[in-house]
Amino acid sequence: MKRLILIAVIFIFAHISVVIGDIVVDEFNSTEGWYPVASSNASASLKSTSGYSGNGLKIVASFNKSSDESDWCAFYKQFKYMDLSQGDRLRFYYKYTGSAASLYFNINGVEKFIVNLSTMYSFDTGIVNLDSFEGVDLSKVEKIKFVVKDAAAGDKGTLLLTKLELFRSSDIPESLVTLDDFSDNDDSNTLLGSVQLFYKAPASCDHNVVATNSSLDYMTLHYTKGSTAADTVKWIMKISGSQYTNLSDYDYVKFKIKANKSNVNIGIVLQDTGYNGVLYKVNSTEDNFYNQWQEIIIPIEYFKNINLKSVGEFQFAFYDDSNILTNSESFYINIDDIKFYRSFKSAGLVKTVDSMDYYNSKSPWVKYGDLDNSVAISSGDGIAEYTRSVKFDFTFNSGSFVLIERQFFLNMAKGFLEFKIKTSGDNNNLKVQIASEDDNNKVVFYRTFYRLIGNTSDWITLKLKPEDWRFCYSVPDNMSNPSIDLKKITQLEFVITKNEDCVNSECIIDDLKLVDEDEYYFIHHSNRLIENFSVDDMQFSPDGDGDNDTIVFTFGLKERAKVDLFIFNIKGELVRTIFSYNYGKYYDAGQYSIVWDGKDDNGKILNNGIYLFKFKAESTTSKDSVKKIVAIKR
Repeated sequence: MKRLILIAVIFIFAHISVVIGDIVVDEFNSTEGWYPVASSNASASLKSTSGYSGNGLKIVASFNKSSDESDWCAFYKQFKYMDLSQGDRLRFYYKYTGSAASLYFNINGVEKFIVNLSTMYSFDTGIVNLDSFEGVDLSKVEKIKFVVKDAAAGDKGTLLLTKLELFRSSDIPESLVTLDDFSDNDDSNTLLGSVQLFYKAPASCDHNVVATNSSLDYMTLHYTKGSTAADTVKWIMKISGSQYTNLSDYDYVKFKIKANKSNVNIGIVLQDTGYNGVLYKVNSTEDNFYNQWQEIIIPIEYFKNINLKSVGEFQFAFYDDSNILTNSESFYINIDDIKFYRSFKSAGLVKTVDSMDYYNSKSPWVKYGDLDNSVAISSGDGIAEYTRSVKFDFTFNSGSFVLIERQFFLNMAKGFLEFKIKTSGDNNNLKVQIASEDDNNKVVFYRTFYRLIGNTSDWITLKLKPEDWRFCYSVPDNMSNPSIDLKKITQLEFVITKNEDCVNSECIIDDLKLVDEDEYYFIHHSNRLIENFSVDDMQFSPDGDGDNDTIVFTFGLKERAKVDLFIFNIKGELVRTIFSYNYGKYYDAGQYSIVWDGKDDNGKILNNGIYLFKFKAESTTSKDSVKKIVAIKR
């Protein structure tokens, strides 16, 4: 009966390897964090839609037929910042042993005292009051630090830190305010002072563009096409009175719309007083406002690339990029009840900033010691069984502080970028771009998939390895031998570039992740560093009866290497570190045997079930890994 448990192995193996080896970049449950941008003769819009698994991110790209092949549409996400503005305090857990010292927390260079440190035997809660960081833009946090100070020469300590979370201490009430309800001919409104409505056509054309404030309590935007072609016309609501132009606390903009023609594209633009604008595009057929009223709701997050604290214009634009209208043909849309909505936000957890539940090279935290102060960073026990923490060991000498810090870059050095994609429309190109940027330099690399768009109506998987990226451009442009730091990717961008005579294209992207590079080496490298790996029994019973209480891992190394051996449970949680090359353990070339007694890192015999072990080796010239499954049945 004991052997029956192995029947489950074949069904769960793939699941476990995904949990352990993959890092999710974005599941696209919403459009949050992604922004559209386009060249002057193109337009791009983003929507959340049905994806490969759950929701996906849909980009709609529209090009002018007359434009050349240099035009493009794109959507991008920045990985340089963490937004902490939606809460007012951070909470973390810590445990300390060692000499007396003080713990500080640093955000973007501003440092505040948190707690005095002394030896403790269990985890306690630390609180960072974000209101005390005056002058810090909490919506763009670039770097955070835990800093230890106030210790004397020779003092030592070990600090465990885990589960850094953002909290809100009080409720934020619901709010709904009106930009204009068009109930009269007065330009005044309840939110932004006065609103002046301008209507404009391109100066080079003879199109007739009219806006009327209807006696029926809605605004009619009327357009008659002239003989001179123009693809875009705009109606602009000019907002004056800077005292009330802050929209950063709101969640949605909503309005009602009705059009008298099918399949027309209407753009909605919020523009700040610095003339930066973001476009959101809707279609009268797809969004159900052809010959009927429909309420459109757009997340304010979508416009986050502008300064939402200083909004100057609200625009409606009509795009005739596909020549829907003939000369002298008229078209109108009705607009009503433009409002901004802020949902009720309850006190409590907003989000996890960093679980700090890492092992080995997955941790984004780095160490620093002032002068000759020594610091070591590794993985330690967490606050609950099978969780981890960042372990911070230090010794003070002549320096005044030690610290660990992290930035919020996307680290692509340890994995391959992988995503699912499905496309429709004209055969345009897809270019994936990554950028690494600091205060002085910007480097961009890319990979292009020619005529991919429009040729993949079913879901396909694309994977980009580190060696696939090619240099695109740099700022300044005179950099010699430009390279990109894959550990510090600040922006990821998907770009649809135009081919000749192609106009409209769409693509949906989902399941964006980084796949552990060890999977690649395991599958593709025939010249193995690990030789003759075996396990003496795939199931054992560590019950102390002297019969089959242990299993033995046997392996050979082709050359001197550092080695890892980790045991994970079926959930992908690390339960036992048998050895780790984080601690600098080397094995010479040769044959070895290692015994596991079925215990976790706390010396407790594990429960019955399936366990995955991952064995890794890295020499100065190569790396290798092996994964296998074993079962415990007592």
